[in-house]
Amino acid sequence: MIPLRQSTINMILRCPHQYEMLHTYGRVPPGIAAISGSATHEAAEYNHVQKVKSGRDEPLEVLQDCADQKFRDRLMNEGLYILEEERPSLQRIIEDGRQRTKVCTEIYHKHVAPKIQPVEEFTEKKIEVEIAGVLLQGTFDTADAKDNIFDFKTSASKYQERYIRRAIQPTHYSLMYYKKKGKFPTFHTEILVQNGEHQPLEVTKTEADFEKHLNLCRTVLKIIESGLFPPCNPDPKCSWWCAPKWCGWYSLCEYT
Repeated sequence: MIPLRQSTINMILRCPHQYEMLHTYGRVPPGIAAISGSATHEAAEYNHVQKVKSGRDEPLEVLQDCADQKFRDRLMNEGLYILEEERPSLQRIIEDGRQRTKVCTEIYHKHVAPKIQPVEEFTEKKIEVEIAGVLLQGTFDTADAKDNIFDFKTSASKYQERYIRRAIQPTHYSLMYYKKKGKFPTFHTEILVQNGEHQPLEVTKTEADFEKHLNLCRTVLKIIESGLFPPCNPDPKCSWWCAPKWCGWYSLCEYT
């Protein structure tokens, strides 16, 4: 049975051929935003894991040091995806990424961490649940004992309000939680904006949302099982991500 992560569903819907490229050529180095985002996440993870037992948040400087170390580690171990014309600005790009990591970690520490008392069961745990022949998979950032799921996003700007209603992740993770606990959770997306702002969004999904999501998952599975992976629409008005800046496999794609 093919496990479906939210990221896989997003990729298939965005560009099925990108999914094929990933499994043909492997992963490409991450961009600076991905490195910064994962470093901030790992600092939050460190805080959540210890807070499960301590009940207290780590000091800001501890989390910022942790985030900075994770940023440098990933940069060294995985490299950095940039365009050829960006190479003269490489050091500035890296320093901007480190500063973004520092700011986003501070936002998390000030606005998000104090309102969460994580539970171990859902803190950075990879969860798999089978529902009606569909195997859902995901790794939770954290959740608390009051049926709140928390997910963190680092961003250059605020999200549109409709994100929380239409994005796949809130439904995907809420359905897994419901299957595990038998309760409808509230899904919180905590957006850490690089200019220092914090944007909290929340939603509670319904059984109707879950049924629609399972139908979507079945369609995605049919695409994967068919072995047919067409490209996305190359028109930039329809598919802005079909560009060298946003797709690491662009130069290898026979459709571009």
